[in-house]
Amino acid sequence: MMKIKALIMAGGKATRMNNIEKPLIKICGTTMIERILNALKNTKFIEDVYITTSKNTKNTEILLKTLGYKTITTSGEDYVEDLKNTIIKLNIKDPILILPSDLPLITPNTIEQLINIYIQNNSPPAMTFYIPLQLLKTQTNYTEQINNIKVAPSGISIIKGSYITQNVIPQTN
Repeated sequence: MMKIKALIMAGGKATRMNNIEKPLIKICGTTMIERILNALKNTKFIEDVYITTSKNTKNTEILLKTLGYKTITTSGEDYVEDLKNTIIKLNIKDPILILPSDLPLITPNTIEQLINIYIQNNSPPAMTFYIPLQLLKTQTNYTEQINNIKVAPSGISIIKGSYITQNVIPQTN
């Protein structure tokens, strides 16, 4: 069975949330970051979990260290640069599952289904997962058309670390 690493991006500015640290927002008494960590912990494909934090998420970093997790400090200024720099710093060459820290309802089953889709598509250099707009309960400015279906990015992707320094990564949606 294929095992991959996971990276939770938890260093953002949360400008739409009045600078409240999104990973620390509680849903039914559990923080969003803990919910994601629990989902990953109960997923058969995940071997290691890395979490980025920044000056924007100092309290998140404190919580994670209290829970026994190691964090990677990033600038918190640019999601893509933070992602790229983290993968380079960790010297990850194999596929890595990328998740934002604000998906509190993700389940181990969903994560396993996404990884299975990745494997069934012959483990491409990169795969981004989208949500049909008709399933969203909110508005978004980020939409695309794939196979005549309007979709929005979920924030979840799998990237082969060895491709991270390339200007264009061949991608499967």
